[in-house]
Amino acid sequence: MAAYIPVTKVLSFRWAEWIMLISDALIIVIIIIFKRETMAPQILKYKSRHLRALTGDNRFKTTAEAKGETLLAVVKTNFTRPFMFAPEPIVFLFTFYLTVM
Repeated sequence: MAAYIPVTKVLSFRWAEWIMLISDALIIVIIIIFKRETMAPQILKYKSRHLRALTGDNRFKTTAEAKGETLLAVVKTNFTRPFMFAPEPIVFLFTFYLTVM
């Protein structure tokens, strides 16, 4: 799109980048507002919440809700898991290779 913005006395070459930045930000905001959720556990959570509100029956729960995991427990699991793989030889060698090369 920046190729179609002419360079004139009013618009310098820098304005092409600013116009691209502004249009990209606008598109990202539109996507965030109107994009539907696609993650399966989240869709099931919405569906179970809707069914509980519709029927008043508390048996409709997802696996995550049934386990009763807190946000802190999920964050702890997801942040400690990569460090479990650090002592593995292939992980160490590949990391060393990427660092040196």
